[in-house]
Amino acid sequence: MDVVGRLIMYTFCMSTSTFYDESYETLRRQILDGTLKPGTRLRQHEIAEQFGLSRVPLREALRKLEGERLVVVVPRRGVTVPDLSDDDVRDLYLIRLQLEPHAFRRATEVVTDHQLSKLADAVEHLATLVDRPADFFHQHDRIVRDTLAISPGDVYSDVVTMVRERSQYLRYAYSQLPGQTQWLLEHRRTVLRAMAQRRADVVEQLTRLDLIEGRDSLLAWRAEQAASTNGEQ
Repeated sequence: MDVVGRLIMYTFCMSTSTFYDESYETLRRQILDGTLKPGTRLRQHEIAEQFGLSRVPLREALRKLEGERLVVVVPRRGVTVPDLSDDDVRDLYLIRLQLEPHAFRRATEVVTDHQLSKLADAVEHLATLVDRPADFFHQHDRIVRDTLAISPGDVYSDVVTMVRERSQYLRYAYSQLPGQTQWLLEHRRTVLRAMAQRRADVVEQLTRLDLIEGRDSLLAWRAEQAASTNGEQ
């Protein structure tokens, strides 16, 4: 292949990669922030038209989302955003309670002043989004992911993140209720102060309490939604 041919092939591959990245990030955010609700069927031809994609980058994006358990591929039914039962939620939080507090403890033990400064800036930006739940939730999720990434061991932090995100898109719904964003902001500030003081034990306990509160609030909200739906029928 001559120089021109290689350049054309390189340009094509780069464009495909860019389209894949953009479609993956957009779909991922729409699932996590609740735009694409549990049970939603993703029609590939409509998504392809929306993003101006060919089948190849879209298929790659969906495959990555499937690997993160954010979509499921059902034979003869296509791709859907998974729904979770209450038992699924309890099981996920049971696992998270075993993993996340320890991950945050490990992060606190090794965090640098520079990393703390970046987290502090991100939390203060979070404060400007209290009245914009969708943007707030996305920023809050990024802060938590960045904090988990500090924890030593890529395998450990990757597993924690994967399990955590299985339930995050459900928690978004009740995070939009009055007062939730302010509560999450104050919690994140408290955790950051404890990290700055290198109080790993406190960070671990705060993370555990946050998970328990999150689980109980989510299950209560789901029960209210179910009762409301049954009452309308």
